[in-house]
Amino acid sequence: ARTGKRRRLRPTGEKLAAGGFQTPSARLLTRRNTEACHFCGSEYGDEANPIVFCDRCDVPVHMYCYGIDELPPGDMPWYCDACRLPESLRPNAAYPPCALCPTPWGALRILGPSSVNTIPRHAMLHKGVGDSTPRFVHSACVASVPEAFCHIDREEGCHFYFGDITRVPSERYDLLCGLCKIPHGAPAQCSAKGCYVEMHPLCARNAGLACEFDPNGTLHVFCETHSMARH
Repeated sequence: ARTGKRRRLRPTGEKLAAGGFQTPSARLLTRRNTEACHFCGSEYGDEANPIVFCDRCDVPVHMYCYGIDELPPGDMPWYCDACRLPESLRPNAAYPPCALCPTPWGALRILGPSSVNTIPRHAMLHKGVGDSTPRFVHSACVASVPEAFCHIDREEGCHFYFGDITRVPSERYDLLCGLCKIPHGAPAQCSAKGCYVEMHPLCARNAGLACEFDPNGTLHVFCETHSMARH
């Protein structure tokens, strides 16, 4: 398993599937910061809570942020939840894997079957609802969208995290991110009192807007106006 900090900011040329929505603002989706934890956005790691890199997709996450109890010994590889699946079940690089936003890369959790069945068809840019392909959700999106959460299944000393979006109301899927303007997923809204600007949390982070965790682990995002006072 690889830990530590690497100085690399890698843009990508990945696009949504042919026929998908493309706007000038969609360039936000191609930004990959491969030195900061994809969940919390921090570049700082230490021996107690190092940043770990998936040996397949290269996504960086803190052990604590991603719920990693221990790393494989020696030079054995470590894989994130999506990459440890058989190749045929991993996210298709041509489609946005997250049910809550169109960002095509990141720290993902597998969605439980009950969650998949609640996703409106118009909110799905990837393969049709009902097939056997797993669906995913970003850990950061779960932390920001109020009705989403993760639950843990424990089996013989091991535990597995699953995203749960069964409580996300259909009205949230009708919101439109004002940053990428891609009608996919279920955006969060500015956390400033009385402000309801809609944005995907990862779009907000990639745009340099204020993103802050509260003591309960909720990720709050702020629009451009309310970010200025917090920077």
